[in-house]
This record gives sequence, C-alpha cells and structure tokens, in this order.
Amino acid sequence: MNVLKHVWLDLIVTAIIIVATMWEPNWAVWIVLIYTPVMLVLKMLPLAGGLVQRQFQQSGQNGTPTWLYHVLYGVNAGFLLAASWWYTGAAWLGIWFLSWMARRQPEPSSS
Repeated sequence: MNVLKHVWLDLIVTAIIIVATMWEPNWAVWIVLIYTPVMLVLKMLPLAGGLVQRQFQQSGQNGTPTWLYHVLYGVNAGFLLAASWWYTGAAWLGIWFLSWMARRQPEPSSS
C-alpha cells in the first residue's frame, strides 16, 4: 500500500494515456499533451543542473521499486506509439531514458 501512495499520479497518468489513445476524449488528449512536455522538462532539469544525486536520494527512500516506473513509462510509450502519437510517444521514450540515466548517476561523495 505504501508503494501506491508514491505512484498514484503515475498510475492515473497511465490510465489517462490509455483512455486518450483508445477513445480520444478531448479532456484526456489535452491532459496528455500538457503533462508530457512538463514531465519531459522535469526529467531534463536535474540532469542538466547536477541535482540528480539529491533528487534521487530522496525518491529512492520511498520504497517504490524502480521496475514499476519502467513498466509504467513503457506502457505509456507503447500505447502512444501504437496509436500513432509519434511525437508524444517519442517524448515518453525520452522520459523513460532520462529516468534511466538519472538512476545511473554515481552516488554523491560524503567529503
């Protein structure tokens, strides 16, 4: 249950992406089109600014397994690309890649 507390937004976004790609209601399309670039920028900022260590030290303490984020980002990209949402799907592949890159950053030294 503790894991759900930390991934509830990601689960909701995945559900909205599925709804947007299958039935295309306007509200869901707009949420996807607004949330995706915001998420992409949020994933790029820590890598560009060297803030990765502090961000992921805090997020790693919540007990959420990393594989869960990989599954959700993969499902998001998969549904978007299958529905021919090429740019948005590519953006989610970028989000997925940036998340992977951020996790690979070395631990900060305590000197």
